[in-house]
Amino acid sequence: MTMPQKFPVWRSALFVPANVERFVAKAIERGADALIIDLEDSIPLAQKDAARALVPAIVKRFRDTGHSDVMVRINQPLELAVRDLEAAVVPGVEAIMITKVEGPEHLRLLDEMVTRLELSRGLPAGKIWFIGLIEAPGPLARAHDIARSTPRLAGISLGAEDYATAIGAKPSEETMLMPKQQIVQAACAAGIMPLGTIGSVADFADLDSYTRIVRRSADFGFVGSACIHPSLVPILNAGFSPSAQDVTDAERIVTLDRQAAAEGLSDIGLDEIGVMFASRFVEVVSGRRRQTTQAKARDRRRAVETALWIDAHSHREVDLDAAAAQAEISPFHFLRLFSGVLGVTPHQYLVRSRLRHAARLLADDDLSITDVAYEVGFGDLSNFVRTFHRAAGMPPRRFREGSRGMRKIFQERLALH
Repeated sequence: MTMPQKFPVWRSALFVPANVERFVAKAIERGADALIIDLEDSIPLAQKDAARALVPAIVKRFRDTGHSDVMVRINQPLELAVRDLEAAVVPGVEAIMITKVEGPEHLRLLDEMVTRLELSRGLPAGKIWFIGLIEAPGPLARAHDIARSTPRLAGISLGAEDYATAIGAKPSEETMLMPKQQIVQAACAAGIMPLGTIGSVADFADLDSYTRIVRRSADFGFVGSACIHPSLVPILNAGFSPSAQDVTDAERIVTLDRQAAAEGLSDIGLDEIGVMFASRFVEVVSGRRRQTTQAKARDRRRAVETALWIDAHSHREVDLDAAAAQAEISPFHFLRLFSGVLGVTPHQYLVRSRLRHAARLLADDDLSITDVAYEVGFGDLSNFVRTFHRAAGMPPRRFREGSRGMRKIFQERLALH
C-alpha cells in the first residue's frame, strides 16, 4: 500500500493497565512495537484519577528503559477525555488512541485540544498521532470521512467487541469480516494505516488459531494490531512482517526493474511489481500456491473493454489503479485478470499501445520525433527511442525513413511484441 506520510511501524501494540504495577514492570520486555497505557476499559471509574497521575512517570519509564513507542488510550465521554488528554500530552507519547469515535468532528475537536496542550507545554504542534477506534455501526458508515478528518490520524481500527454488542452479534471472525473490510477500504482510500485483525482482540486462548487469523488479516491489508496478552506479541510481529527471503526477493525485483528501465528494457510498471510481490507474499505466508482458473466470459469482456480504454487514453498518464477502476475491481484482481486474458500486464499493454500510435504518427505525419514521443505519452525522448528501437528493431528515425515502402511490415512486427 502507498502512504502520503511516513507512519511508525506498529505491527504489535500491547495494552498495559496504568494502575497495575506488575504489568507495567514487565511491559518493556514483551517486544511490542508499541505499548498502550490504558486509561479506559481496564481502569474502574473510581481509579481513573489515580491512573492518570501515573501516566507521565510510566511514559518516562517506558522510554528510558525500552525501545517501544508509547501510546495512551483515553476514554470517550468528553469530561473524562479532557482529563485524560491533560495527562497524556507529555514528552515521549507517540500516539493517543481515541475510543468510540463518533465522526470526523469528534476527532477534530480532540485535535484542537491536543494542539493547545502541545503549544502550552512547549511540544511540537501536531507531533502526537491519533489512532481512531470505530465501535458502532453509525460511525462505521462514516468511516471514509473519519479517515480523512485530521492529519494527526495515523490509522483506524474497529473495536470488535463493542461493535458486535451494538449490532447484537458475537465478535467472531465471520461476523466481523465485512465491517473489518470496510475499515481497510476507508483507511487505504485516505492513505492511513488499517489496524486490527479479522477476529477479536480478546481471542488469545488458541495461539494456532490466532496465528492463522493474523496471517489472514495481513492478506486482507491490515498492517498491525493491538493485543491484550503478551503471548500474542511475537505472533503479531511475525504475521505482519515479510520474511527475510521476501524482502530480498522484492529488493532484487525492484533493483532489476530500475536497471532495465534505465536501459530501456522494461515495460512493467513498478505498481504492477508491487502487486505481483504482494501476491507472492500471500502465497509464501499461506503455504498455498494460487490455482490458475479460466476467466469467465464476463471477465474476459471486462479485460478487453479495459484494454480498449487504455488504448484510447494511452497518451495520458494511466496507472494500475486507474485501469482497475475502469474494470470496477481491485488492482490486485485486475492485474491477474488482465494478464491472464491478454497475456501482458496493463502497463505492458499501455507501452505497446503508445508504440502503435507512434508508428502511425511517424509514418503519416510530419511531427518531429520529440513531438511524437510526447504526443503518444512518453515522458522523455530517450526512453521513447530506446523502447521503440527494442520493439521495432530500429530507431524511430530509420522507421520513418523506411516507412514508405516497408510500413506494413514494421507495423505488423510491432503488433507482435
